[in-house]
Amino acid sequence: MKIKFITLKLLCRNSVEILNFSSQVTFFHGQISAGKSSIVRLIEFCLGGTLEKTPAIIQELVSVELATRINEYDVLFERESKGSNQVQVTWKNSAGATASVLAPIKTTDSSIWEDNIFNLNDLIFYFIGLTPLKVRKNKSNSDSPLIRLSFKNLLWYCYLDQENLDSSFYKMEEPFRSSSSRDVMRFIIGYYNERLSQLEINLEDIQKQLLGKREAIKQVRQFLERFNYGSEAEVIEQRNEIIKELASANLEKSNIREGHLKETHFVDELRETLRTLNHGLERECQQLFDLEERIQEENALKAELLLSKFKLIQAQSASSVLSGLSFESCPACGTPTNNPSYAEDLCHLCGRHPVLENNLSLVPPEIISRDLTSRANELEESISRHQQGYKTQKCRVDNLQEEKNRLDRQLIEELQHYDSSFVASILEIERCVATLEERLRGLDKIAEITQSLDKMGKEVDILKLEVEELERHIEEEKKSLDNADENIRTLENNFLNALIAVGVPGIEENDEVKINRKTWIPYIYPNGDEALKWSFSNAGSGGKKALFNVCYALALHKTASEKALPIPNFLIIDTPMKNIGEDVNNNIFSSFYEYLYSLAGESLSNTQFIIVDKEYFPSNSPIDIIQRKMTPNDSKYPPLISYYRGS
Repeated sequence: MKIKFITLKLLCRNSVEILNFSSQVTFFHGQISAGKSSIVRLIEFCLGGTLEKTPAIIQELVSVELATRINEYDVLFERESKGSNQVQVTWKNSAGATASVLAPIKTTDSSIWEDNIFNLNDLIFYFIGLTPLKVRKNKSNSDSPLIRLSFKNLLWYCYLDQENLDSSFYKMEEPFRSSSSRDVMRFIIGYYNERLSQLEINLEDIQKQLLGKREAIKQVRQFLERFNYGSEAEVIEQRNEIIKELASANLEKSNIREGHLKETHFVDELRETLRTLNHGLERECQQLFDLEERIQEENALKAELLLSKFKLIQAQSASSVLSGLSFESCPACGTPTNNPSYAEDLCHLCGRHPVLENNLSLVPPEIISRDLTSRANELEESISRHQQGYKTQKCRVDNLQEEKNRLDRQLIEELQHYDSSFVASILEIERCVATLEERLRGLDKIAEITQSLDKMGKEVDILKLEVEELERHIEEEKKSLDNADENIRTLENNFLNALIAVGVPGIEENDEVKINRKTWIPYIYPNGDEALKWSFSNAGSGGKKALFNVCYALALHKTASEKALPIPNFLIIDTPMKNIGEDVNNNIFSSFYEYLYSLAGESLSNTQFIIVDKEYFPSNSPIDIIQRKMTPNDSKYPPLISYYRGS
């Protein structure tokens, strides 16, 4: 799952803070209360998580923007800091097409994009190219309903937050989250894949259809039996009798018409009504055409605004790179530009033209960006209104057209048969024909129902076969997941190697790691002795538990990279050296970061690391690394919100 974080922008009351992320390792370090942990919390916040309301966040933060690259999509997540349960998501695909939606955190009743995307979680899976996973709520019951496995569940193994680093092993001990955490491991390791998920989703859909059709057949047959329509044969017999009576009545009506001299009368009032109706219909059609053109124009304008938003982001990035650029030597020949013969007011590079100073007061890009978003949202609302108006107008035109057609038929009928004596003589027979025809239509409907029941019965038989076929495929798919055991063994070896490389106390070369296939909790077997096994819950110190968690995450991502397993290719660790003094345990401190950097340069070179810790450990590996020191009061190393000086 290719996900890369590019920039994080904080729109504050008095500043705009922009943080750039390295494609490999980004390291934030420094003193407490400088906003280091808030950086990674804001990343999770943009992806639908909750945000810890620190005093700085409460007082100064207005909104936050996260620019990412997800597969072939450039995606921008924007979320307001206060009272926001939705995220503005704007994206551009590889073909340059842009779109923007306001994605709710929780599932809504109506889709927000295409037909099957109802919230932010679905939208992220859409960018990844993965159908939102559904797993059985009860693993021991094949008829148990399916529940969603969200992107937030996957984040447990990609974002190790400081608060739970030494107190929770990936939610395994929490009653309501342990099942989802184990489902994530089953999915990543290979006991549960996208095909199996889709097969189970299809099985549940077909089982619902089967149950619904069976119940419908039962209810309708009980209803028909109450009116003596128990079988199709009985309906056909009654229908044949009515057809005979109707044929006799129609013959009588035909004889009356043929024996009557019809006089044609012009119905002036009806014709005048038709002329007025025609004029009104033309006006309404023109309004319908105007609405259609207006919707097309606004859609085109919305697309231009969204494209302008991405151009603004690119222009801002270029401006931040090129601003303040000066030449110490000529870019063409390399001659120094500090020529004393040039006057002070002339360009120090060419010596000919005066230096121009740009006194233009430009509008801040964030205001333009916010204005573009606002304009796009306004256009979206306008489009929605016009579309609703279009539907109303279309209904009005259809009603007028239907009324015109009815009057046309009435006019033709009256022109052909208009005569008071004729109407008087034929009225009774037509009433009889209408009654018989209505009864015949009713029986036709009953016949259609009985035929539909027979057809539905055949569909039930087909669905039964489909259920059996899907159940067989599911069992075959489960049996085909043999490589999952190999993946677990690789994970066990990688975890042990990580613990040894980092130098976690109590780990020796001849120890073994075993992962319980039911609970997914790894155990350490000292010298292979099961009787002495220990795990996260009885690891002892908080520092050892933190290392246990971090090493497991590194091992899992390393295994995923080696075996091409599905997990987002980023790892955020907030204070891996929590409860570990870098002075007292310097060997662990250095061993851990040397091991992490070696992974970043080799097997996890495509994984993006974002680290928050007390001290920075420089890398000796040739990797792309960005580090920033942060303090709460030192302007040389400013906090997250550079002007804020608080607690």
